[in-house]
Amino acid sequence: MTADIEISTTTDFTPGDLTTIEDIVGHSGIVEARNEAITTSLMARSSKRGLEAVKFVELKGIEPPFPLVGNFNTSDGKPFDFKLLENNGAVIARILLEELNVSIGDDLKIGEGTFQIRGTFDEEPGGSSGFLGREAHRARAGR
Repeated sequence: MTADIEISTTTDFTPGDLTTIEDIVGHSGIVEARNEAITTSLMARSSKRGLEAVKFVELKGIEPPFPLVGNFNTSDGKPFDFKLLENNGAVIARILLEELNVSIGDDLKIGEGTFQIRGTFDEEPGGSSGFLGREAHRARAGR
């Protein structure tokens, strides 16, 4: 978890739920910052023909300001940059490169979507099993 408070659900929040949450955290004066992240578990595979490796991963759709707590650096030591996620870009756990036999610049298939690997990470604040993408957040949130 990358915050002091996490509110989650296994189904979509109703408009009434969102109003209640906003009333509690948005207007309380105790919350300094907030963001939304949507997570789901899916199968990931290379889009290259002939590569059959498939891996069950946690797909996390994120938005700024992520993370609220801690630092997030890519495997090369550079600070995470949201530009890596533009136009279906993705940042994945470095171990997935080997497990899926892919490289930075390759495309991954996640469900009906295709994401280009733009970077890797070794440790993500809050934990993950491997995949970050902004478009995933927008798709799931219906934006």
